[in-house]
Amino acid sequence: MIPSILTGCPPVPDGDYEKFGFSSADHVLLQQDLRQGRAFDGRPNAFPWPEGMSGSPVYAWLGATEKQTQGFVVVGVFIEYRKAGKLFVATDVGWVLQAISQLNEAAKAKWHKPPRADDGVGERPA
Repeated sequence: MIPSILTGCPPVPDGDYEKFGFSSADHVLLQQDLRQGRAFDGRPNAFPWPEGMSGSPVYAWLGATEKQTQGFVVVGVFIEYRKAGKLFVATDVGWVLQAISQLNEAAKAKWHKPPRADDGVGERPA
């Protein structure tokens, strides 16, 4: 599976993440010269300036077959574009899902209050 925002946006090899200050365990890095983008049909397509894209999903194209109709999966959440390295930086979706789960559990623990014996819950009126 190769994560990509547009065709021609290759992933950074796992061994090169450290030179950019990231780990492949928790980030997805894609190299993209914004002026050298390609559309899915292969035509040249300048990529828009990524300002305001934080929080957007980063998809991987799995391809589509007769038996498989879903060709995309979310692999990350975009956090920044580094112009100097022509680099899209995303948080790996596994980390995002784990954080959401932990926040939900913490919220449930804080806000869920079990019924008290004297609040009438479960009692029938006399």
